[in-house]
Amino acid sequence: MLGKDQFIVNTKGSFITNHQQILAVLYMPLIGIEAVGIYNLLYAERKGSLNSDIERLCVLSGLDIDSLKKHLLALEQFSLVERYYKDGIYVFVVISPVNANEFFDNDVYARLYLNRVGKKQFEITKTKYLYDEINFDSFKNLTNKKLDLSVLKNWTEAEEKLYQQLKEPIYKEDAIEIKFDYDSFMRSIGDSVLLFPYSLRTKENMQTIGQLATLFSVTPEKMKTLVAKSIDIESNTFDKEKLKRLCLNEKTVDVVEGNNEYDLSPVSFLYLKQGVPVSNADKRLLEYLQIELQMKPEVINVLIEHCLENTNQKLSKDYVEKVATTWIRQKIETLEDALKQKENRTYPKKKNVKYDKDELEFEEQDLDKLRKRLFSKG
Repeated sequence: MLGKDQFIVNTKGSFITNHQQILAVLYMPLIGIEAVGIYNLLYAERKGSLNSDIERLCVLSGLDIDSLKKHLLALEQFSLVERYYKDGIYVFVVISPVNANEFFDNDVYARLYLNRVGKKQFEITKTKYLYDEINFDSFKNLTNKKLDLSVLKNWTEAEEKLYQQLKEPIYKEDAIEIKFDYDSFMRSIGDSVLLFPYSLRTKENMQTIGQLATLFSVTPEKMKTLVAKSIDIESNTFDKEKLKRLCLNEKTVDVVEGNNEYDLSPVSFLYLKQGVPVSNADKRLLEYLQIELQMKPEVINVLIEHCLENTNQKLSKDYVEKVATTWIRQKIETLEDALKQKENRTYPKKKNVKYDKDELEFEEQDLDKLRKRLFSKG
């Protein structure tokens, strides 16, 4: 067993409400407190379908890998855990403990228990196993809940930056309506833990992948490569910001033909209209419209078409910003609204465009603020 090996946890049996009491009173004298801790840790790790690496168990339990294996063996010997292995992946099956009657009916368990705790505690456990309700009114509460934070006194700026990256997603969950073929993406990765370790296939990471793929029109096959480049196998970390930079630099665009070209992502739509790779600057501009200004993709696409038609097929950033702020102020929020607005406006198709005064009515200071927000993003 190696620290880099992956593990998955399943459960077997019925975990009754007092199974923790049974573990503490009946099993712990036989297997030790560390083994009970490993049992509880595995039980806690059962949630979700993602697997982690063995090193995680060592870090969370505070045990080295040899001690971990020793206590796992104790759990296996008392039928509390089953262990299976294939291709670098362990499956731990956490089994519910037997009840008190079954425990003492087992001649081996009962003899071992008597040998460990002695006659007096053996009889107490049998006669008074189910604890009576205790009235705490006459007791003094000595519980100390104060955490020792001295270990954080040397917390560095780099550690804080990493923590914030792990804590906060790149985009809010509802910022982007994800249109990404996860099935194709996962099929292309398969069971390769080097391309994408199971422990990193969290809901948050998968959401980020889908958002970036949707926003920047990256194919599942290409996203596989970009995700692999964003992972540090040694530290088992996933750099979401690096993945975003790679998506911005990606030249190929996933354009899926459909009945309505306005349903495309804005990056795909612009690529379709111009026939050349979308520049990083244009991608950031489109990201800004969708994330910061919260414009719907189909509205952005009409805006793109409108701007290209009136700026000699060049996406002028200043012009796009001006029209976008005007459309937001005029509450242009649906595809129908955008198409109607586009048809109702005519502009001279010249290099030096004269903007319609009504449509481009805005405060210059507001535009400066928008520019600063955009540049601060990249």
